[in-house]
Amino acid sequence: MGRSGSTSGKRQREADKAAKARAKRERRQQLKAEGPGTDVDVPAGQPAAVVLERLADLHRQFEAAEISFDDYDEAKGAILRQLRVD
Repeated sequence: MGRSGSTSGKRQREADKAAKARAKRERRQQLKAEGPGTDVDVPAGQPAAVVLERLADLHRQFEAAEISFDDYDEAKGAILRQLRVD
């Protein structure tokens, strides 16, 4: 018959996952309190070429492991919101 209950490794992984989610939630709340666009300094309504260049720079930073995935994802969203739609 198999073991019942959680192993200590599983409990630790779950605790680590909860801590990461808590930190992410706090970071997002802090960014929301600071206001929109504080991380990325791209003015609203930029031409596609400017936005794409900023996005390429951000992607290069992520590929070079200069920024985390969470930071990359948040900044990418902020940059894409600046894309002007004609």
